[in-house]
Amino acid sequence: MFTKSLPKKKRPYTVCYFQRSRLSVYIPAHKEVATLDFPPTILADITVVDQEQFKKAITKLLAQYKVEAGPVLVVLASDVCFVQEIVQDETKEKKSTDEVVKELRSSMPFTNVFVRIIRQGKKQTVLALNREFYEPLLDVFTQQSFEVTTLIPEMILSQSLGETGLSAEIALQLTVAVDKLEEFDLLETEDKPKLITTSAQTPEDKKRTLLLASIFAVLTLLLVAVWWWTNRNVPEVAPVVPVIPMVVEQPVLPTQLPVIAPQSSAAASESGTLSATTSSKVVVSDQFATKSASPSAKLPLDR
Repeated sequence: MFTKSLPKKKRPYTVCYFQRSRLSVYIPAHKEVATLDFPPTILADITVVDQEQFKKAITKLLAQYKVEAGPVLVVLASDVCFVQEIVQDETKEKKSTDEVVKELRSSMPFTNVFVRIIRQGKKQTVLALNREFYEPLLDVFTQQSFEVTTLIPEMILSQSLGETGLSAEIALQLTVAVDKLEEFDLLETEDKPKLITTSAQTPEDKKRTLLLASIFAVLTLLLVAVWWWTNRNVPEVAPVVPVIPMVVEQPVLPTQLPVIAPQSSAAASESGTLSATTSSKVVVSDQFATKSASPSAKLPLDR
């Protein structure tokens, strides 16, 4: 969408007359009109097919004639505009504005349509344009530092340009009448009065817009609810401090050995004698056992 960001300047106007397959440009420095015809591979069916080649062709023309950057007035030919009059006669069947706009939209084989209502006295006409036809032209001038200040349809002019084409005399007349043409300017601006009523939305578009707005509102409420639930006042839980077991080293006590009381020497001697006596008895017993076990042993006789 193109808007006017700067006020109109007193520099000479470059005037363009844009038809289905031809662009006529009035060059104020040379006071002549240059014509550029486009093949179907670039411009066809009121649509810019190849925008890159379209841009190159116009840029080359501006450079060839050394056109200085300045304000631009564009006139759209009648053969690129779709119009339908709103009936005002009470004796005839009268349709609402929305119905006329809807019918015109549905009859156009384009997806990107621009629609407005133009009032000329008591006459009201619905005007529809294919954006993909005229917006590439505005893009080229903007990129070349020009300022498209006015965009008007040919139908508002008292003199048709379809037969005669754009001439230097007609271009000069248009530049002089720019202020009067402001009433029918198709470019949008925030500071000028809305003398042209915009009616680009059909009832279906309005319903779709309301539905999208409702969905957006519900999503916003959900986000707010989630944020509140996440950041609500929750009692703080005391942090759990882990208990680290402490190892206490037990002192190592010395091992107590059994205390053996010392024996007296007499006891020791007695013990030794006892041991020895016992041993002797064992020996004697053994000897006696030996002698008793031998049957052939002879006892000594007393003499």
